[in-house]
Amino acid sequence: MIILHPWSSGRTGDKLETWRTVAKARDAGYDIVSRNINRPMDYADLLKEFWGKDDLIVWEDDKVPTMADLKELVECRHAYCCFPHPVSFYFYTPMSLWTDRFPYSLGFVKFSRLVQEKIPSSTWYKEGKHFGVDRMIEEPMIAQFGPMHLHRRMIRHNHNRSLKGRLGGLKYQLSQAMR
Repeated sequence: MIILHPWSSGRTGDKLETWRTVAKARDAGYDIVSRNINRPMDYADLLKEFWGKDDLIVWEDDKVPTMADLKELVECRHAYCCFPHPVSFYFYTPMSLWTDRFPYSLGFVKFSRLVQEKIPSSTWYKEGKHFGVDRMIEEPMIAQFGPMHLHRRMIRHNHNRSLKGRLGGLKYQLSQAMR
């Protein structure tokens, strides 16, 4: 099992809880690859680097699962699964429960090696295209495997908790729903 923890240097206050949980997970014996993703292609490149090598968990830097959530994701028997997390005021991101008219999010998700082999990185990785990598990965998975298994508990998402940040998230989601 490979656990990727992509992080960026912005909004450090939103990420302190995540870093604390990452430290607890390391103390518990989980091997976590933390990598700075400040340049545009860094996130997609990181996913491509580890894609197809083993079962893969992606744990973004502003998602705050508990240790029990991490254990549940690691032990889940489903080929791919995630925990939902709030994105804005009323919209949540349980990945493939939404149609293609709503935003996708990798957030806190597991992809089995089998799923990765059936959906190789050549399917979703596009040189120079970094925005929307979550959607580029998820669309072929939904088409081939159906909806992702959704764990019941919603995890915390410490992203732009200010009113301005939430309104920005809502504006983005509405623009995606109208496309």
